[in-house]
Amino acid sequence: MPAMGNFTSAAAGGFAGKGILPDGYNDMTHTGQHMTISFGSIAVGNILTEFEPEWGPLAQKLRVPKLLPPWWTPRH
Repeated sequence: MPAMGNFTSAAAGGFAGKGILPDGYNDMTHTGQHMTISFGSIAVGNILTEFEPEWGPLAQKLRVPKLLPPWWTPRH
């Protein structure tokens, strides 16, 4: 279930640029792009964290370095 905090943080990150970016980059098109990228990175991080027990051993056998840094994953 998506958390409202993820939506609001992505929206805040998208609209924050409207005040500081130069003309041509502070329109609603770029705001939507920033929001999509921000929310997409949250979603990808959650998916990678969720399925790490399944792909983690395979990645170790293939000697792939850890994809998620330790500070990215929540401690619970």
